[in-house]
Amino acid sequence: MCTARSSSSTCCKRIRCRGFLQRNILSSKETNFLQKDPMQRLSAEEYLEQQRDKFFPQYFYTFLRDYIKEFATLHVSPDEKVAKLRQDIHGILYSLVTTKHPKRANLVVDCEGDRNGTRPVTSSDGLIIVVALLTSYLRALKHCSAKLQALELIQELAPYLSCDIILDRLLPYMLYLVNDRYQRVRAAAIETLVSALTHVQNVPRSDANIFPEYILPKLSHVAHDSAVLVRVALAENIAILAETARRFLEIASQHDVGSPITAAVESNAQFHQASYESELQILHETIQQVVSALMSDSSNIVKQVLLEKGLTRLCVFFERQKANDVLLSHMITFLNDKEDRHLRGSFFDSIVGVASYVGWQCAPILKPLLLQGLSDTEELVISKTLKAMAELTEKELFRKQMLYELISETIALIFHPNLWIRQYTVGFICAVTRCLSLADVQCKLKPMLQPFLKHAVVEVDKEVVLLSSTSSPLPRPVFDYLIKFPHLPALLESLRDRQVLRSIVRPGHFPAYSEADHTLKSAYRRLQSDGMTGRMEDKILAMKDHLIKIQKYKRSLPQSRNLDLNDNSGEIDVEKLPTPVELRCTDLLALKIGEKLPEILPDPRSSKRKGVTLESPQVMMNEEWQHMFGTIEVKSSSPHKEQSSAGDTNLVTELHVSGAESAESAAPSENSSPKLPHKSFHGIAVDTGHCNSCQLEFEMLLDKKCHNFAKVRAIQPASREGGVDQKAPSANWRPHGTLVGHMHEHKGAVYRVQVIPNSSLFASCSADTTVKIWDWGKLEKKNVANRSRQTYTQLEGQITSMTVCQGMQSLAVSSELGAIHVLRVEANSNKSSVLRTRYLDPHEEGCAVDLHHFDTGLHSVLAYATVYGSITGWDLRSPSTAWELEHDLSLGVITSFCVDPNRCWLVLGTSSGKLVCWDMRFQLPIKVISHPTGAQVRRICLDPWHQSGVWTAVQGNNEVSSWDIETDARLRTLWASNHPPFSETQISPHSVFSMYISPRESGNFMLTAGSDMRIRYWDMVKPSSSFIVAESALSTHALLASYRSSLIDGTKVIQENYSAQPKKS
Repeated sequence: MCTARSSSSTCCKRIRCRGFLQRNILSSKETNFLQKDPMQRLSAEEYLEQQRDKFFPQYFYTFLRDYIKEFATLHVSPDEKVAKLRQDIHGILYSLVTTKHPKRANLVVDCEGDRNGTRPVTSSDGLIIVVALLTSYLRALKHCSAKLQALELIQELAPYLSCDIILDRLLPYMLYLVNDRYQRVRAAAIETLVSALTHVQNVPRSDANIFPEYILPKLSHVAHDSAVLVRVALAENIAILAETARRFLEIASQHDVGSPITAAVESNAQFHQASYESELQILHETIQQVVSALMSDSSNIVKQVLLEKGLTRLCVFFERQKANDVLLSHMITFLNDKEDRHLRGSFFDSIVGVASYVGWQCAPILKPLLLQGLSDTEELVISKTLKAMAELTEKELFRKQMLYELISETIALIFHPNLWIRQYTVGFICAVTRCLSLADVQCKLKPMLQPFLKHAVVEVDKEVVLLSSTSSPLPRPVFDYLIKFPHLPALLESLRDRQVLRSIVRPGHFPAYSEADHTLKSAYRRLQSDGMTGRMEDKILAMKDHLIKIQKYKRSLPQSRNLDLNDNSGEIDVEKLPTPVELRCTDLLALKIGEKLPEILPDPRSSKRKGVTLESPQVMMNEEWQHMFGTIEVKSSSPHKEQSSAGDTNLVTELHVSGAESAESAAPSENSSPKLPHKSFHGIAVDTGHCNSCQLEFEMLLDKKCHNFAKVRAIQPASREGGVDQKAPSANWRPHGTLVGHMHEHKGAVYRVQVIPNSSLFASCSADTTVKIWDWGKLEKKNVANRSRQTYTQLEGQITSMTVCQGMQSLAVSSELGAIHVLRVEANSNKSSVLRTRYLDPHEEGCAVDLHHFDTGLHSVLAYATVYGSITGWDLRSPSTAWELEHDLSLGVITSFCVDPNRCWLVLGTSSGKLVCWDMRFQLPIKVISHPTGAQVRRICLDPWHQSGVWTAVQGNNEVSSWDIETDARLRTLWASNHPPFSETQISPHSVFSMYISPRESGNFMLTAGSDMRIRYWDMVKPSSSFIVAESALSTHALLASYRSSLIDGTKVIQENYSAQPKKS
């Protein structure tokens, strides 16, 4: 890795270092190890003993020698050795970076080999051995993760290393990794290179031209790298790299100025100055080529990073003229990109720094750019433009006349519906006010502001005062409609005529507007439905120029952007990829509970995994030969047996090194340094498989997913052994409405009926404080008396809710007095046992109004909602509470709730018609949806046909609606009432109290039952096929019902219409 440029400098350093050692550290008696004759030199052990705590520091005996010995004895791959170094680097730094001996604190050798007492009195000389150890493995690394760890090690070591170590020993390897085959390594190598060079504070004379002659030529191709990640890394660090290169050049010139003045130096002073200018010009041209390539990159993210990361530094590097010619001229072209709003926004974020450095001369160039930003279709770009205008105004880069022109273009944005735009508009106006004189503010600025204020303002330069005095903005629906309206100029002209009529009409009289054509009539109806008034018409006319510019700008966009909306959706069509994708399948069903995947061991028959044993000839082969000729594959007769039988103690060694432990085995020394705290460095784990790390991680992930899937299958009610078949009904199934049995044991109203899966049992709870278990298998036998199998009577008070839990074999029941009991239901027993009980304080928490259970595999959680707004998750496997949410009672009392199957969100309904969605991960309310009539929510169920949908049954008209939680939209409504759908004045008293929604595989239907004592079957696919399953027992006339579907305000409504006909005798 050495180069010709450093050969002469290396020789000079060795000569100076030898003289330094002879003069300062070693006596004449101790310099015999420099003798050329080996007979005159002592043995290595004698030198170690003689030079202890003199030439060899104390840490060499206590830590370093044994630690390095471990790497020499174990034959493992370089990747594993680098991983070991990365794991121990903090302990290594703690052990090796120590305070120097007081007697030698002033003898610090700098990069030139001279004495210098100004550097920190710390010693990191031992890190040179660690650097040598690291660099010996760098070129032999194979995997991406190992190379990234090596670069992380360089970043950790660089702050403690001298400049000659960084430039001579680490720099070639970092540039070597810049050409690596992995793009992540190339990107990390650039970042590490820049970071390491920033720690070089003193540049040797021999390395003065290291940037133009060595570093920059090696990096010239990176600007055209095929990977965007690498080009982004270069764009992010090019400013720091340019600063460092200029600093190196200035340090070298200071060496020339500070050198001993001789006649030759005096005669060549002008030559050195000319040489500095020419070298700086070469450096400018080289960096300019890289920056120009990055600014014309095909990827916008590269341009955006270049704008956001150090563009002001590049201005300082290039100086004023080149900053204008190179940077500003390229930046202007970024506004031509109509697709990327972030790039345009980054332009206005960075233009302030560039313009501030270039000066007021660039103001005429900036004015059309700022006006273009104000008419951008993206409100983010408009807000950033206004922010840039305010900052440029505060830096006094605009003349007075230009400020007036910009104010006239922006002042109408006070009525913009976007809050950020209004705030930045006010900020710009206040910045202009601070730059103008008092006369200009009173005579010119305030008259321009007056139509946009509610009342007069004295302190116009105060943002808070001015913002609070502005009139209300345009509503967002009105603004969006105007932007999309195709006949906007005609509409604005009509609004202008209406404004003139309003201005001439007498007070108390209404203006007689002229008749508008059909197109404008529909526009007026739409705007009036959104609340448009005469005052709002004046605001629209104030913003007419902005509205016309936005619409014109939108029409000028490419048609592909308007038509192809799926490009930004993040979806990738695998079939359209240029290269075919290989299908990989894994059978998750093949794994049973308790099984484990085969151990991840190398396969000696596979060419992708190269197995190496400790006895393999590959270990004994020279490393350089291995790099030149490759490795030798040796097949083991029983690799699985050998690797599994060898314990961890044979392959993993531990090295515990501390000052106390080493002192016992080493000879005592009077000048020994203080003992360090005990540091534990674990040995290297030998991985004979040499598998790629990503392959190992993938197999570990696959193993984890298989086990999780097996646990989920065990939790789900999928076991049918010894029970009934729990198949979902077929798509053609229809209920017949035949009465099978009549059960009359309950003495009060029945509140809930719950099916117990995997059995022929179902439970019912009643106002008579009892829970009864029934066997529907006996009902088919047509017994004379239908009796319950079990009755539970231990609860006090009316029962409010009930649900199944604990592997679908238990019941959770709550009462109005605050008690919650979890019962064990035995299919072959007539008794129920109580598993868990919890009692709520009726005065503090209230009683539970609804129960739901979900099992995550690790936790069996029973969730309950109370009257006083508490939603609690009770872990049935422990006495503790898993989580607790507090509902805002101002939204109404909780009546029902449901939980997402993935436990990501929860939706609850209230007595005031609110649907409140909670994020279960962060335990925060994220959305509130209000029913248009504020009707009380009776029941909530998840919608299996829509990912983010819920079905709600509300009070009145037997209304059942499906709501999309993400969009707040009502998707579908079932309306079993003679009153018009969505009527707010004509309301039927009947409501739905129970719903059954079919699973996906059973078609698309729903069963509902409510207070009108009718059971209905709703066919969502073919609404006309819906019918009444069971008629009310109190009805004297049978209903001939018909169903029709219609679309009302974007909601699909299925309405039931019926006519009465006499019952057949």
